Formats: sequence, structure tokens, C-alpha cells
Amino acid sequence: MTASNNNNKDSKLVNFLSNVFGKNIKTLFLANLLFDIPLVISAGIIGMITYFLGGIYIFVFALIIPFTAPFTAGLFYIVRNIACCNDVSVVRDFKKGIKDNAFQFMIQGIVNYFVFAGFYMTFEFYRNDITNPIIIAALVMSIIVAVIYLFMTFNMGMMTVTVELKLVNIYKNALLLSFIAIVQNGKTFLALLFIGAVVFSLVMALGNMTAIICALALLILLILPALLTLIIGYDSYSAINDFVIRSKFDEDRQCVEQPKERVLPQLSRDELTEYAEGDPEEYIYVDGKLVKRSTVKKMLEKLEN
Repeated sequence: MTASNNNNKDSKLVNFLSNVFGKNIKTLFLANLLFDIPLVISAGIIGMITYFLGGIYIFVFALIIPFTAPFTAGLFYIVRNIACCNDVSVVRDFKKGIKDNAFQFMIQGIVNYFVFAGFYMTFEFYRNDITNPIIIAALVMSIIVAVIYLFMTFNMGMMTVTVELKLVNIYKNALLLSFIAIVQNGKTFLALLFIGAVVFSLVMALGNMTAIICALALLILLILPALLTLIIGYDSYSAINDFVIRSKFDEDRQCVEQPKERVLPQLSRDELTEYAEGDPEEYIYVDGKLVKRSTVKKMLEKLEN
């Protein structure tokens, strides 16, 4: 590896830490506090279920995935605006992200829960007979599939809040990106492992179990969900921009700049008319999302009626 490549990687890391994370740490902190509301409520519900069941079960704890999924849309929407270098209003953007994307995130959360449960049961089954070559081969295949699905999840959240797509197309594009952007996905995975290792080392250094639990809870309540969303979303945005957004344009239109973001229902009749002119099947940027002109035309018709 050349010195220039090393310097380029170092500059990217420094840029992320200073210009992305450093400049937006207050935004991430406030966004995390908003996310704490559904997180704490979900944790309370899971705690009550655990109490009534009389034991600790991993499938009950994993319910945190579908319970909080609709609200992660708010975090991803904020991270998308950070990645786009747009102005961020934490409360407004958090609410808008949830309002526009909660349903798709909820479905994704439910699917992720059952996928997690399926992989967990599969690995537990294989673990009981690890000496069998057939079982080993099946275990390796299961791990490969699990990694592919994990890479898919790295791109689904940011894709959902950035591009107007049907759910089936989000999964299809996420599957393609798990291979096309495999280097980027690998970097995201390593970054998450690094964060996990740092958090684990810090909390385990406390020694006392009560202190460990309190420290971990404090990190989650203050910054951890927003930080993980930033790492996943910021890294995936460039791949989504290259392979999903630009693929909807002809080659000669790939350099068109994104117009200033607006909220579609707040556009005037003249602005809607301007956006609506042209091929109904053509994609344009409105409100930071890629939508068909036909969608804008429908909005104009509703306004005129």
C-alpha cells in the first residue's frame, strides 16, 4: 500500500471525526435524547413481559428491534441530512423522518426480528453437533447468509429515508448493495466492531456488575444509538447515491445538483407546476427524496381541486 493511499485513508478518518462527528455531536446527543423516549418505553414493556414470564429469554429481549424500529427512521433522517450537508433541525427532522417512513421501518423491524430468531435457532441447532462435516458446512453457509443480510441492513435504513421506493425494491437494492458495496460494508462492520470493543473494554474495566449495567445504560441513553446510526448511515449514503439514486437518471444527467430541499405539501401552485412539467415517469428531487413527476402532478391536482 502506498503512502498516498495511507494519507488518503487518514484524511478521511480525520474528516469524519472532526467535520462529521465533531461538528454534529450536539445534534446526535439531542437526537439520541428524542430516541430515548420510545426506547425507555419499549424497555419497560419488555421488562414487564420478562417479569410475567418469570425468566430472561433472548427472544423477549430481541423485541426491542421491532418496538423501536419506526423511531429509528427519525435518527436515519437526521443522519441523511448530515450526509447531504443540509441544515438540521433535530425535533422537526426527527418527527418528519418518523412520519414519512415509520411504516416501512416497522415492517423492516418485524422482518429483522424473525430473521434474528431464525438465525439464532439455526446456530443453536448446529452447535449441538459441530463434529459432523455436513453440519459444519451448513453452519458456514448460515454464517455467510447472516453476514449478507447484515450488510443488507446497513443500507436499508438510509435508502428508505432517501429514495421513494416500494419495500420489495428496498430489499432488492439492499441485496445488490451487499455485494456491490462489499468493501464499504466491510468497513462499516469493522467500525461497529471497534465501537463495540471500546464500549466493552470501558464497561468491563469497572469490574462491578451493577456499575457495568449502569455505565452501559448511560451510554445507550446519551449517545450510542445515534452514534451507531451515524456510522451506518453516513457510510452507506455514498453507495446509495452512486448505485441507487444515480441509476435512476440517464448518464448525461448524473451531475445535476440536488435542488434545495422542500416539504412537498408546502410548495406553492407555481412551484408544483414547475416540478410537474416533463415526462411523468422521470425522477426528480423533491424534499430530498427521488420521486416521479407523476407524484407531483397528483399533488397539483389535489391542490387545484
